[in-house]
Amino acid sequence: MSDLNHIYFAAAPVAPRVRKAYPAFATPGFVPRNEAPAEELNDFLIYLLQASNIDSSIYRVSPLKRRIAACLRALGVHSIEEARELLEADRSKLPIALDAIVIGVSSFFRDASVFALLEHNLIPELLRHKDHPRVFSAGCSAGQELYSIAALLHERQRLEGSYLLGMDCRENALDHARAGLFDFTDLAEIRPALRDKYFVPFQKNKFQISPVLHQRIQWRRGDLMHDPLEMNWDLVLFRNVGIYMNPQSVHSLWEKLIHALAPGGIIITGKSERPAEDLPLTRIASCIYKKRG
Repeated sequence: MSDLNHIYFAAAPVAPRVRKAYPAFATPGFVPRNEAPAEELNDFLIYLLQASNIDSSIYRVSPLKRRIAACLRALGVHSIEEARELLEADRSKLPIALDAIVIGVSSFFRDASVFALLEHNLIPELLRHKDHPRVFSAGCSAGQELYSIAALLHERQRLEGSYLLGMDCRENALDHARAGLFDFTDLAEIRPALRDKYFVPFQKNKFQISPVLHQRIQWRRGDLMHDPLEMNWDLVLFRNVGIYMNPQSVHSLWEKLIHALAPGGIIITGKSERPAEDLPLTRIASCIYKKRG
């Protein structure tokens, strides 16, 4: 499908987009101290996750440790001791710390080849069998990919009546998704016709998602591992959510999502993620799997 990229996913004429963790709270020139022993780092991460009502046992600590410096910058403190004191004194800072540790990177029409297949093959095939599909974004971040799916459904006059749900453990990310307000540079991967149709200039370099998309998506804070999931999803976006989890937890989450997927449903993964071979999935293309049965 790469030969279609220049036709369907031409980048808007903007400055090169710098992909960054959401959100960015770092203060320029601020240099935190991060010289604590490994045990103290582990204890701080466990405290942060548990204080945010997240099961710390599902995560691999080693990749999260690399984000501690960013967490300290986000909080404006110089050590994990100061960070913990601040969080214990002011729990409203917990979402800021959590966003810095459990990063959520996403973009509109993320991975051109994946969305080309969705637009020209998978969604048309789905709509031949179901007028109004159910779409779930697991770990939706600020909602860019779910908004992208909504645009593709609207292009085929099937968004009305469809059910789209985004879930994330980070309330700040969901606030961003609900607001539907994005920088102009965030729109670089959207072809101009869709960009002009679904984004309304707001102020300066900010653009607002069109109400026709904004009103059709629901957002929910939740714990994918422990909260019950709704069933019979036709399309699930599960992209780079498991990269910080331990293998046992990732496999359990795969099983849970596939159980919630309708027979013949599609699940979209990240580039580095692979479902276990014992799962009832058939690989269609890179990052795209179909449930057997």
